[in-house]
Amino acid sequence: MNLENSLIVEVENLLKRFATTLSKPQVVHFEQIVKGILFSERKSINSYSKSSKKHQTSLSRFMNSEAVEDNQLSQVLNILIDEKLDPRKEKDLVIDDTLSRHKYGKHMYGLGWHNDHLNGGSSLAHSIVSCGIKQEEYFYPTKFELYQKQADVSEASAFKTKIEIAQAWLDECIDKVDNLLIDSWYSEQNLLKTVVKKKKFFFTMLKKDRLFKFNRKVKRQLQEHNSKYINPRKYKQVFVNNQWHLVQEFVGHLPKVGKVKILFTKFYDPMTKKSKDTHYLCSNNLDLTNEQILEKYKDRWPIETFYKDSKQNLGFEKCIIRKEVGIKRHFLFKFIAHNLLVFSKQKEASCGETQLELKYSYIEKVLQNYGLKNNNLERCKSELMIVC
Repeated sequence: MNLENSLIVEVENLLKRFATTLSKPQVVHFEQIVKGILFSERKSINSYSKSSKKHQTSLSRFMNSEAVEDNQLSQVLNILIDEKLDPRKEKDLVIDDTLSRHKYGKHMYGLGWHNDHLNGGSSLAHSIVSCGIKQEEYFYPTKFELYQKQADVSEASAFKTKIEIAQAWLDECIDKVDNLLIDSWYSEQNLLKTVVKKKKFFFTMLKKDRLFKFNRKVKRQLQEHNSKYINPRKYKQVFVNNQWHLVQEFVGHLPKVGKVKILFTKFYDPMTKKSKDTHYLCSNNLDLTNEQILEKYKDRWPIETFYKDSKQNLGFEKCIIRKEVGIKRHFLFKFIAHNLLVFSKQKEASCGETQLELKYSYIEKVLQNYGLKNNNLERCKSELMIVC
């Protein structure tokens, strides 16, 4: 069996694991939609229905049906992820958020105006908070939640901040991981304290107005240390992740968190001898070198790659469903589809390359089953419509 065929067999076996939580008709719809996410050029219910015996309206009803147990599908996904993880190797919990932008569809559930740093303003979008497990070369997205501003939530008691969402996930996962990797938005003191109490490690950026104290001096904002109390000549050049950095380290006290090491870092160009703005990288692991801390924080980047791959290749921003149930199921299926790629990919391959191999494998399988062996060209054409 060649590599392409082994990939499609792997994916179909994984899909059968999810089938245990669904009825027979639901299994047909579920597999059709996930395969559509993986293979179809046009990410829409209409496109997924072209190669199905079921009508488009049947798939739409399935996506909005409350009879489907999304929690059970999520449990199966997490069981599969746990089976892939090596308990002997280090595991990182990565938390971040992204926007699923929509130019239209103002009546979609959960849609709102959110700050968008990419366009320098705000965008009409779904705000998705998510987390995942990073181990070696693999990143497994595990959980997501749709964030809404307090003004957009019908019941005040149902409102949760992004930090509260992250805190709940951290409380649930902290005993299963070794490190927490977050950006400056999530470097809230309670999250960091939770990590310290559990004797685990965090790696995060801090905002420039964060208070910090070293050498028994008074607490000052990091930007004050940088502008008034740091000798520019003491920066050291460090080459990490194919990039030169200027780094100066300080060990001190982060209020309400404890003893930490903070790296004042700048991207540096040795040719022009120019550097960019200062960033403040913080960790409670005092035993690591500056290079090791910089390398460890780099392990947060796969969640950004996941967002990029999902938007470009899996239709993450192509949701046109209005109801709450359907919208959340849309994102769940994208998470499942991405994990199927991670489960079946080779170490050196990207998810995009694996997805392309799966597509070729699917075409080859259909041709063998209907086009070449049985000369059933109509069935072959119907099956292949999903890649059109």
